[in-house]
Amino acid sequence: MGIFATRNSKEIYDKLKKPAFAPPSWTFPVTWTSLYTIMGIAKYRIASKEKESKSAELLYDTQLGLNFLWSFFILQMGLARNSLY
Repeated sequence: MGIFATRNSKEIYDKLKKPAFAPPSWTFPVTWTSLYTIMGIAKYRIASKEKESKSAELLYDTQLGLNFLWSFFILQMGLARNSLY
């Protein structure tokens, strides 16, 4: 599903006015893959606990959903300029 959120994101990122210390665009797929792998491990650890933790799962699912929507709002809807303020 992430492919739909990040279509043309490299081109969009390359067109943004960025400071000299901004990372190159190739770092983002590597970073996001690593982050989502770690988040998947965290979700597994929460779900495999003997004592149920519904509040932890709700918080996790909420932040994961917001994280996923970020790409749509910022990259696909052209709100990158607004995110910098």
